[in-house]
Amino acid sequence: MVSSINPLGDTILQERVPVEMRARIFSAVVLCAVPLGTFTSGFVEMWLGLFPTLIVMGILYFLSTLTLLLNPALKKM
Repeated sequence: MVSSINPLGDTILQERVPVEMRARIFSAVVLCAVPLGTFTSGFVEMWLGLFPTLIVMGILYFLSTLTLLLNPALKKM
């Protein structure tokens, strides 16, 4: 997970997850998200081609970032 949103996500995880559960939660997020994203982008790349896949993934990433503006819990931060 390399992006500009990662520090915000890490901060929220550290604030909300109890100390004794952090290792389990953090490893579960990484172990589930990275292979799923790799598989999905590989499948879409074979289906659409490289350039359309980059456009689709960029749009999805942009939209997921915009949803942070709509989350009322984040407005308190």
